[in-house]
Amino acid sequence: MFNLAEGTTSITTRGDSQGEKISPPRILQIIGKRYNGVKAKAKGRRMNIFVGLSLAFSFIFELNLLPSSTIAPFLSDEIREVKVAIFVDEAVTFRERWKERVSQILSQASLPLEKHARLKLVPAQWEVWKPQQKFSSFEEAAEAMEEDMPREEEVMAIGLIARRDLPSRLFGFSLYQQGMAVVRFTDNEAQTRRALEHELAHVFGAVHTVDSASVMDLWNRGQTLDALNLAIIQHSRERGFNRFRFPLPKEKREVILSLYQEIARLIKRAENELGAKGLATLKEAPNSPEDVYLNMALLALENKDYEETFKAAEEALRLNPDSLEALNLMGIARRRQGALDEAIDLYQRILQKKPDYARVLYNLGIALSKKGDLQGSLEAYQKALAIRPRLVEALSNQADVLLRLGREDEAEELLVRALSLNPRFPLGLANLAEVYFRKGEDERALETVTMALAYDPELAEAHNMKGKILHRQGKREQAMEEFKLAMTIDPSHAKAAHNLGNCYLELNQLQEAKEYFQQAVTISPGLAEAHEGLGTCLLLLGNIEEAINHLHQALALGLNTVAVHLNLSSAYIQKKLWPEAAEEAKKALALQPESALAWNNLGICSFQQGEIEEALAQWRQAIRCDRKSRQALSNLATLLLAREKWEEAAATYEDLLKLEPDNPVNYNNLAVAFYRLKEFKKAWDCLQKAISLGLEVHPGLMEAIKKEIRR
Repeated sequence: MFNLAEGTTSITTRGDSQGEKISPPRILQIIGKRYNGVKAKAKGRRMNIFVGLSLAFSFIFELNLLPSSTIAPFLSDEIREVKVAIFVDEAVTFRERWKERVSQILSQASLPLEKHARLKLVPAQWEVWKPQQKFSSFEEAAEAMEEDMPREEEVMAIGLIARRDLPSRLFGFSLYQQGMAVVRFTDNEAQTRRALEHELAHVFGAVHTVDSASVMDLWNRGQTLDALNLAIIQHSRERGFNRFRFPLPKEKREVILSLYQEIARLIKRAENELGAKGLATLKEAPNSPEDVYLNMALLALENKDYEETFKAAEEALRLNPDSLEALNLMGIARRRQGALDEAIDLYQRILQKKPDYARVLYNLGIALSKKGDLQGSLEAYQKALAIRPRLVEALSNQADVLLRLGREDEAEELLVRALSLNPRFPLGLANLAEVYFRKGEDERALETVTMALAYDPELAEAHNMKGKILHRQGKREQAMEEFKLAMTIDPSHAKAAHNLGNCYLELNQLQEAKEYFQQAVTISPGLAEAHEGLGTCLLLLGNIEEAINHLHQALALGLNTVAVHLNLSSAYIQKKLWPEAAEEAKKALALQPESALAWNNLGICSFQQGEIEEALAQWRQAIRCDRKSRQALSNLATLLLAREKWEEAAATYEDLLKLEPDNPVNYNNLAVAFYRLKEFKKAWDCLQKAISLGLEVHPGLMEAIKKEIRR
């Protein structure tokens, strides 16, 4: 019997790309005093500000009853102090006592937060933008703030722009997830204060609503916070300001989602009533009506409910067909569901409208990487970095792609650069641990990934990386716990699924291994290692056709490894396709000339094609490469015995029995060789050993040996 090469498997050593940018902008377009039925005319220079209307309609709605704990959570008397980094442009600094005036505006604007949510905003850092930083939009200003934020602690960021030539019709802007707000700083400080109050409410989760008394009203009719938004702010009191983690704790998401749903019902009713009366639609409201749906989509995304994410984003898009963030969220949901082509199409739709959208270019890079288009992914990340050179997530993910391409030195350079910009960047630390892991510096890798988990205990990539280190240290059970934790945190983590598949493969639990490999392939069709693992598992399960298909997909995706070629060779051997099997074995040898398994497979192919001397030479070479190659020793010994090369056959069986001391067939065959060499006592001893191990030996052989011993 000729043993085939065993499938070789290994824990993958690639870090997963990560972290889509999701930051629905909050836009305030109307700030000002209410006039009776007409637009106000600004004196002097014309201001691009809509100044409110006394609307000729009203809404009378009843709220659905919500639990009292939903409307008014218990608040302790303890005040939470939130540190604030304040950014201003040069024009602000030209104002007399500018710091004092800005501090006073902040204090007044945050009074509702302090009164109702026990939140006190404390200026902790002042930054003045350089004169050459002439932002063309509030979003550009927010991006500049994000890159200049303090790295050693969680802080909120507020920007004030006094430039009169800012080419934007907006008065305020905020990024909920990053915890940032930017407003115009005008001579009318009451107007600036109200704008800031509005944006601060957005930072703590408030959204636009239909309530004539609310400062969050779609038409800016109110002066105070409505009950629903006030409850949202109170429940969001403990929100975080680490931009690499979702701001809300898990235990608050459900109650806040219920409050958003109630506001969404109010907006829907208002829309229906306006339509029935033939009045203006919500799309004509000065404040964005879709932001409640964007926040609902964001919560659903964080809860990994991707269909609800898509539905909420679709509703946002219905209210505002120009909402790029709705398309972005839809793209992220589809990407995480494995619908990569649909995700890429959505990102491309955004980029057609806004080619320099760095966040979307970054997300496109993730989708292309998952699909296996590594070059396209690199190009997308490079474009994002050309726009925002300090976007550390893009630097880290670009490094991840380079790691998959085997370009470790380039990857390390990018990661060191990312961590110089933000030493507390957890994904960068996790990927740097990958570099050390590849270099065999396990202790350094473990130390680095431990730092990543200290900054973000729920970073799936870090748990996956820690699992890989533990696995290589021989701690498989602990490694599997880390891989499972990574998948609990992020069920779409293809690398963790693949690594679990490998662990179950090592345990010979083939069905469990197959399920995890299949999950990895479904999540990330471009993950070559997952196709390799699934192909190997299917090969061991006897599903040869599918095994060959997945192994070829791994090759097509760029995984040109000895293991892939060896397992393809073994698959072709099982199908008796000898030339194809030999070709794959030769490809394995081109990569690793000392591969005993490849020489063994090549010997099998030669033998089956009648090339006996070549087979003998190839099995001998396999043994020279690995003196403990059981397959090659067994195949060589069997063929030597058949070719009546008794002395070499006996020596080969003796070597084989050192590895398999309890194999009765080998003792039997060695007895034959010794008999032919006329070493009858040795032949008898081997035959007795075979019998003691349970083999029923040929009676003719036993009689022949007895006869010779009696002489």
